[in-house]
Amino acid sequence: MWFDTVELGKLVIVTNDNMVEEEKLVTREVFCNEKSVGTNEFYLSNKHGNEIKVILEVKQVDYGKEPYVIYENETYKVIRTYKKDTENIELHCTLEKGLV
Repeated sequence: MWFDTVELGKLVIVTNDNMVEEEKLVTREVFCNEKSVGTNEFYLSNKHGNEIKVILEVKQVDYGKEPYVIYENETYKVIRTYKKDTENIELHCTLEKGLV
């Protein structure tokens, strides 16, 4: 059962009204479950400078390798994925500052 939603996003180049190209984060919403970050994984990721803040499980068919997620009004960067089984994938995410 899926308990929450997340916005998966990627940066695309768009032309604004002044005909200037700029990057824009384009998102789409999918269902997800939040998973606990294990103690060992938390400390190992922190040691390497990519502190894992959240792990989100989504359906593999919903995930198009988007590098960013917006979850609970925070923007995260996907630093690792893990296929749980043939249907689900975990997105291991770190907080991304200054993107949105």
